[in-house]
Amino acid sequence: MKVLIIPEDSVQKLRDMEFDGWNKLNPIEGEFDTKKIYFLNAIVKEKNIFAKALVDFEVCEIKDIETFEIKYFDDKDIEIIPLKELKDNVLEDVYKDDKGVELNIITLSQKIILLEKK
Repeated sequence: MKVLIIPEDSVQKLRDMEFDGWNKLNPIEGEFDTKKIYFLNAIVKEKNIFAKALVDFEVCEIKDIETFEIKYFDDKDIEIIPLKELKDNVLEDVYKDDKGVELNIITLSQKIILLEKK
């Protein structure tokens, strides 16, 4: 999937724009090459409805992303790696802290990691 990597100084401007009275763009925060980035699907650049944002899109870099990986972190910013456990004959991801206490995924923060096609 091709994505637009949006410079941080353009993010709020894009979020504040309205397109045809109701459409808005909300760049997603992620991480690429260990750097915090914001991105949108590159197809928005081709949609006429978003034409007034084209000037902002011109400064964006396009990357071909192979996968999006979601990583979860506790309140101490320690990565919580899901474990596979069998519950009611279904293999589920379970999140536990370093003491083995199960954590609710809703309480964890997350990062979206973009991995470029090689």
